[in-house]
Amino acid sequence: MEWLAKYDSTRIWKHKLATLAENTRIGYIRYFRKFIDFVGINPDELREMKYLEDSECKPWERQKVENLVREFLRHEEERGLSCGTRVTEILAISHFFKANGLKLNLDSSDYPRGCGFGSKIPTHEEIRRIVDALEDIRLKAFVLMLKDTGLRSSDVLNLKWNEIKEYSDGFYGFKVITKKKGVPARAFFGHETANVLKLLREKRLKGTDKIPPEPEHELLNHPVFATYINPSKPMERRFIHKKFYKVTKLLGLEDITLHGLRKFWEQNFHTEHPAIKKQFNGRTLSDDERAYYLKTDEELLEIYKSQYPNLEIFTENKAVQELRLELQKAYLTISELKAELEKTRKESITIPELLEAFEGTLPADIYNKLKQKLTQVKS
Repeated sequence: MEWLAKYDSTRIWKHKLATLAENTRIGYIRYFRKFIDFVGINPDELREMKYLEDSECKPWERQKVENLVREFLRHEEERGLSCGTRVTEILAISHFFKANGLKLNLDSSDYPRGCGFGSKIPTHEEIRRIVDALEDIRLKAFVLMLKDTGLRSSDVLNLKWNEIKEYSDGFYGFKVITKKKGVPARAFFGHETANVLKLLREKRLKGTDKIPPEPEHELLNHPVFATYINPSKPMERRFIHKKFYKVTKLLGLEDITLHGLRKFWEQNFHTEHPAIKKQFNGRTLSDDERAYYLKTDEELLEIYKSQYPNLEIFTENKAVQELRLELQKAYLTISELKAELEKTRKESITIPELLEAFEGTLPADIYNKLKQKLTQVKS
């Protein structure tokens, strides 16, 4: 906030920023500063440039600042930033000009294609494809958690292991105060998220070549979605959005954002009254809704259980689901063994060496399937 006090234009902007939610305000300042660093002029000079070009008689002379914004957005796209992030950058820059009595003249074609305020609601199949394509088990679990709870990513990031409560029939839940509205949410998730979280927990307790083992008493107080470098800190939203966008772009699904998972939940989770749904994902209840539709945790859990089949994306029979879980375990084991083997030598590991290392480590049926696949690939 000290940076805002350095220039007249940002001091004016500061008053307008005060009306925004804290997370939005912090994001706008960060994105605007990034734009300023990109163009290489200070905020007062940028304001003056916009003021002078608006006074030009020739319309084509009034696009200098807008062209800088377009160049900045192209740069951000090349860096792999998601649609949602680039839209927010436009909003931040526009907000600065509006606070100073000026208008940024961009049209719909300047906004990142396929996103914006109305991100697409993904289908069950599209979410399944995204989850399967994500290699990082933390990101798999994160996407599944958003799909199961209908919460915003900011409300899930700081969740700790000891805040999760186990219920009957393989269901879990937790309570959180939402970041955006400050409203309590009573969230639940089912076996699709729980199975991947169990693998993540085992990995954290065991440790890998990247992270040391975490004692269980420490793990309980750490974020579920922690960084590799410091397990006591949650991953950054920017990192998650960037990785998510990279995968969706590869799949040709770049019009799907993390916020689209919240919309997926809204579309597929049905209750007898909207006020009941609000209690799950943190929306404000009116006084009348609170008086007539407020539910206990037990009542919400039973409603959630009845609706969970609508949220499931892996609809195979039980045997196939168990095989999928075993394959996920095998993938983690493969990654760890390969990293361990490559520590002792400079060259890459060959297929026969991998097979030899896996024998006796993996379940027999998984090993045989893996051997069949690997032997089809050239060493």
